[in-house]
Amino acid sequence: MRTFTVKGADGEDISHNVFEMVGFPPLIDYQMAYPVILERSCYRTIFNGLMEKTKEYLGTVDVNLVVDGNPGIGKSRFYLYCIFRLVHGLLDEDKTFGEYILVLNCGEKYHKYSWKEKVFTTVNKEEVARLQRVKNVVRLIEATSSELLSWMGVSILFSSPELQKVSKFKRITSWSFISPVWSLDELQVCNMFLDSRLKLTDDDLVSRYSEYGGIPRSVFSLNQQEKRDNVAAAIDSFDPDILSFSKPVHAIHFNVVAMVPTTPETFETLYEFMFLSKVIADKIVMQEREDIVAQLAQALVPNVRYDFDETFRGQLYELFVHRWFAQSTKVKAKTISLRTLGKTERVTYYRSTSREFAVDALILEPTTKAETFAGVCYGLLMTINAKQPIDAKGVDKLVKWSTARNYSFVYVFVVPSALEANYMWQQIDSLSGEEHNRTRYLNDMVQLVAAVDPYIDIKPNRRKV
Repeated sequence: MRTFTVKGADGEDISHNVFEMVGFPPLIDYQMAYPVILERSCYRTIFNGLMEKTKEYLGTVDVNLVVDGNPGIGKSRFYLYCIFRLVHGLLDEDKTFGEYILVLNCGEKYHKYSWKEKVFTTVNKEEVARLQRVKNVVRLIEATSSELLSWMGVSILFSSPELQKVSKFKRITSWSFISPVWSLDELQVCNMFLDSRLKLTDDDLVSRYSEYGGIPRSVFSLNQQEKRDNVAAAIDSFDPDILSFSKPVHAIHFNVVAMVPTTPETFETLYEFMFLSKVIADKIVMQEREDIVAQLAQALVPNVRYDFDETFRGQLYELFVHRWFAQSTKVKAKTISLRTLGKTERVTYYRSTSREFAVDALILEPTTKAETFAGVCYGLLMTINAKQPIDAKGVDKLVKWSTARNYSFVYVFVVPSALEANYMWQQIDSLSGEEHNRTRYLNDMVQLVAAVDPYIDIKPNRRKV
């Protein structure tokens, strides 16, 4: 494993660890086009969680552990990462773990590690049958197994949730860990190690991330049309009951929804469903299937029972407000960027799709030079939260753009009408002391609240906080 350093978005040094497969690829798919494996921060956390359970129960209680997550996020690569950690003695540096037998398994393929020779050797059927009855075996299973349910010791399954036998695998004493989708930063680091045939430009990478979300298999696929067709088919067959766990999720639906861990400090056990990207969510909310749209909108209606958590309801609220703006006959909707901000019309609504901006923008532009009206830029943040700190970094560029054009800037919280009357002035959130000093001027920024209930299409009422 080697360490390298890259510059973060704010110019800070960020260290990453990587290692290469060196001729030992995943067993399920002999794919050597992507030999470098990046140590994601979640890898370290989940690996430590797996090893804590292994140390506690190996040799005494038979335990099944599951590493779950969306298809295409690289669970096979995390499987290799765990092997690397184990065979290089990184499981337990103080040597208190004791002796154990390490077995790799995928389908009918079985390999056992020789600690003396430091190599993996193929295991025949007779040896497999013997190993199944040994309590100090640690078995790492990639995707599936011909003997999934009949082993003693600790078995760790790296698989997607649609595997039919996974529910039976979990019936024995078990714990699950949810591997999250990738962040844009992680994908950009991964992209650095690809050869010229596979490497993407930063613009293409950001565009695909915006389209598919953090699924490396889709982002780096050479067959983009196939991936878009898969997303389109998933949208056509989408059912909101999937999001509330009322209906099973089929493999195709993982093209539009992400498994999001609800305990990111450990990634253990619990998760919720979210849309993979704003682009996908927009297509679902904007589609002509009114039954789907109406069912999703019910989660926003006050005093109506819903099965979605607050995080997802917040995402839904933002989507329906965007839908409300897009359907307005008086507002021209565009995508926000520093380049398009200069092309405003009389009233233009800009949707934020870039990390440069944490808010949307509604710009009122003078149509003639004779007008005394100088223009106003409203930074819009859609939220269902009574307490919503303002992201200083995300709003800074929009304020500076407005100032350069001599426009007034107003920060607007777009909230359901039930929150409007008592909405309070919100704090500015800065990540560092340097950023706090640089954006201190935002403390004098005018804050407004606008009540929008997009599911009943009422007009927003604005008042100063």
